[in-house]
Amino acid sequence: MKGLSAVVGCGIPMRGSFSSIGRRLMNMHCHRLFALAIFAQSAATFASPITYSIDPTRSSLTGSGTFQGKSLEPFLLLESGNPTPISLLVASYTGTISADRDIAANTFQITGGNIAASQITGGSIANANYEFGTSSGGFPPLSSFQGTIHDFSISLSSPVIDSSTSFDSSRVLATIVSGQLAYALIDSPPHIGPTETDGSSPIGGNLAFAPDSASLVGSVDIETLTIPVNTDFTIDVNGEPLAMHLSGALVATTPEPSSLALLVTPVLLIFHRRRYRVK
Repeated sequence: MKGLSAVVGCGIPMRGSFSSIGRRLMNMHCHRLFALAIFAQSAATFASPITYSIDPTRSSLTGSGTFQGKSLEPFLLLESGNPTPISLLVASYTGTISADRDIAANTFQITGGNIAASQITGGSIANANYEFGTSSGGFPPLSSFQGTIHDFSISLSSPVIDSSTSFDSSRVLATIVSGQLAYALIDSPPHIGPTETDGSSPIGGNLAFAPDSASLVGSVDIETLTIPVNTDFTIDVNGEPLAMHLSGALVATTPEPSSLALLVTPVLLIFHRRRYRVK
């Protein structure tokens, strides 16, 4: 006589007689399949850390501002073989932006990184990023100010941003990680020799970005993050505020993250049917 019994394995009714060992092996196999499915689904659902690299050829911030009611003027740098003077109030940027990216939910959150202004080649001091000054006019000027910003870097953060293909740049917050202003205040009253006051001030604080259209776009296996920058901050100069404005854009790229698909492969379970003789 042939024994028949209905056994459920992985949700599939199976025919045949199984020993207790056979049932245990089958259950272990099913549990592994379910665990893999849950793991794959979780990976596709939750945000994953990702790093964007700043493209210095497309990332630059231009400085402007005022001190003692006078506009900041850039120092100019002349390079051999280049007839066009280079403004030292423009700096390119390098570094990284860290973020959490959830492809399935189409969300994006900036969590940190470090973005540094490039150094001026041939600047007046080491590690200089921006050089500028003001003048009272006339020759020789009655008073003047000279300033150099060096070792300037920032880090970005944001809340979770939905529909990240296009978002408002004002949702991004920048924190000044490092920076220093070296300055000289020069007084040249008539018939009296000039006097100079030198000093240095740290640069710090948070930077709010003005509203503008930022984007996160994928193309040809590259995802590009573009953040317009318009922001203001002040620096103390011997007890007086220097108002500084930065404008431009930060552009960063990363290999486009692919969504994790849950691949379900049909599994054929072959069980050996055993015959039992009933006396």
